[in-house]
Amino acid sequence: SSGINAEWPLRPGGGTLTDDITVCTHLVTNKVKRTAKFLCALGRGIPIVREDWIMQSRAAKYFLDPVDYLVSDRVSEAQYGFSLGDSLRRARASSFLSGYTFYVTKSCVPNATQMGPILDCNGGKLIKKQPRKFDPKTIVIASEKDNLLQLKKTGITMCTVELILTGVLRQTLEVEEFKFPESEEEF
Repeated sequence: SSGINAEWPLRPGGGTLTDDITVCTHLVTNKVKRTAKFLCALGRGIPIVREDWIMQSRAAKYFLDPVDYLVSDRVSEAQYGFSLGDSLRRARASSFLSGYTFYVTKSCVPNATQMGPILDCNGGKLIKKQPRKFDPKTIVIASEKDNLLQLKKTGITMCTVELILTGVLRQTLEVEEFKFPESEEEF
């Protein structure tokens, strides 16, 4: 439990806490987390700050520059091969999934309901019906539990959930890295 008090405004008309990632202006956390809120905040390019930003702003009685309080999590950044600062800059410049549509199979974790907001905050679009033919801007997110041979016969690009989860952290669409193998022998 954090020391953040939801009733505390910084000044009249000042900050309030919200659970709605689509309207918040900052995400407060102390480390990189691959949660929907974190991935949505990153995709929106909003500052992801440590809790001490709130505490120091409270003491100053105004919002301090969040740049000085951005989360630094070298372990997670090394694990997933990204820099949070660089990814936030890329997200502010453009939505890396813009123009792409995604179908998430039922066996995926996170599921389609959870992935929808993540895709949306990063410029992508979730479709509810499985595509039947190849489109270079449509990607199926699948898991090993799916009937991959049947899906592969359509020629549709198929990737693991890491395309989205790691892709959002890096703010890059690395299809080749997270693509399921092309040939039946590789399954």
